[in-house]
Amino acid sequence: MKTKTNLDVLKVTRRAVSKIRSFGIDGPRPIEELDVLFENETEVDDALCVALREANPSDIAAVIHLVSLMKRSAVLDVVCEVAFTHVAGLEAKREAVAAMRRCDVEPDPDDVEKLAIIDALETGPDSGTLAMLMEWPLAWRGPALDGWLTAAGADQLSAVEIAIGIDSDLDARLLDWVAAQGSSEAAEVLQRSLASSDDRDRIKQIKKALHRLRSQGIEVKEGAPGEIADATFSMAIGAESLEDARAYVTSIDGRGARLVCVVWRAPNGGSRLLQAVIDDTCGVKSAEVVKVTRKGFREHVEQIRANPTVMLSQISVQHVGAILADAAQKTVSVGGDLPAGFCTWAEVAGVEPTEGGPADIYGHLAATEVSADSALIEASMTLLRGTFFQSWALEGAPIDSAAEEIHQAESSVLMISDEQRRDRMQDAIRAAVEESFDEGTREVYRRRLEVMAGMLWDRGQHEEARQALAAAIGLTEIRDLFRNHAFARAVAHRGVWLAYQDKQRELLAEQQRSGIVQP
Repeated sequence: MKTKTNLDVLKVTRRAVSKIRSFGIDGPRPIEELDVLFENETEVDDALCVALREANPSDIAAVIHLVSLMKRSAVLDVVCEVAFTHVAGLEAKREAVAAMRRCDVEPDPDDVEKLAIIDALETGPDSGTLAMLMEWPLAWRGPALDGWLTAAGADQLSAVEIAIGIDSDLDARLLDWVAAQGSSEAAEVLQRSLASSDDRDRIKQIKKALHRLRSQGIEVKEGAPGEIADATFSMAIGAESLEDARAYVTSIDGRGARLVCVVWRAPNGGSRLLQAVIDDTCGVKSAEVVKVTRKGFREHVEQIRANPTVMLSQISVQHVGAILADAAQKTVSVGGDLPAGFCTWAEVAGVEPTEGGPADIYGHLAATEVSADSALIEASMTLLRGTFFQSWALEGAPIDSAAEEIHQAESSVLMISDEQRRDRMQDAIRAAVEESFDEGTREVYRRRLEVMAGMLWDRGQHEEARQALAAAIGLTEIRDLFRNHAFARAVAHRGVWLAYQDKQRELLAEQQRSGIVQP
């Protein structure tokens, strides 16, 4: 057959896509078109790329299926771009994974895991899963939500209520689903959402959904926003009502501090925010309860999330209650006073100082799976290269002494070899590790690493989570940390280096003040 022009090949490509869409992915193949395309392979890749980028949303899966049928591995980059970067449907995403495997290319494990999570929704969607889906990237959020809503029943009304307002682009889908429940409970959810909303577009969508319920014969109570019953979001009746609040927690910084946020609707309308800073040694350092709009809270969360050095996780209110209770117990145990803001929240939430249980990571990994794994412990030092561990560094007198020793070695007037200088520096680091990591410090860093391991696991960074847990357990099991614990050695080295830099800056400033000019 005579070679066709680019335009001709593109026409055949589109005709093949049309047949695939009409017959279905599992239907008969477009044999005639495939024959033409296989005989014009030099033109096919360009045609497929054009078809992918110009396809209607309903056609994307069919185009990707055509790529799969022809095993055009050169087009897979565009397939991934369209399926996973843009807002393509679930069918397109599944076809993209299938196309990659058909072309002997391993798909991204994160994409595969997301599809598995969505497929598992059929067995029972819950509020925790919905909260997780709403945190996914935009390209996944909409399709995943559609899957969740399809599987969810009326018993998930409260979970959907929490999600309203998180992403304005998805509010219409959530509100349509609520209205489709056709019940007085659905009407109450919509009324509460209307009472707390400060977004004009959302208000219009809610009113439209309420009108839909009225047209179905559902009674919709009239009243001013402040008069609408708000028992679902009130914390005044105790912990049971906290199921519909929203809670976030950050990762731990280098000094053991993390931020906790809880937002809920007050019985008299509006929202309240608890923001607390907790420390893994002294407990609750600060806490305040303030009024906040839902829009203001979303902006606050996005501001935190924009910080690349901070992991932010949405967790259940029960979980955050346990975290805060444990922090409060630390405050009490060291003889400190709990902040007034914490006491206000604790009173309505029914939280009392209580020592926490095992770290979350042990719900995913057993200690025996990583204990004594020297490869994981050796690899754990790479965690410090990540942004979430950027502030982690040892501090204290042993670190300062090591920094001084290195300074003396660098500035020594004695004739010593480079090897001798390196030995002095190594000895200084060794002393810093041995003196810094006493029993108490080992336990502190173990707890910090366990927390980070749990958060890394929830983010899908399972290998990093294993490294962090192995390092945590190793801190209390390994005797010679300098020789056998890469993370301990690295975090001490960073601390010494930072202390050394501080010392150099102090010396330079002193020289400048005295008028001494170094040659």
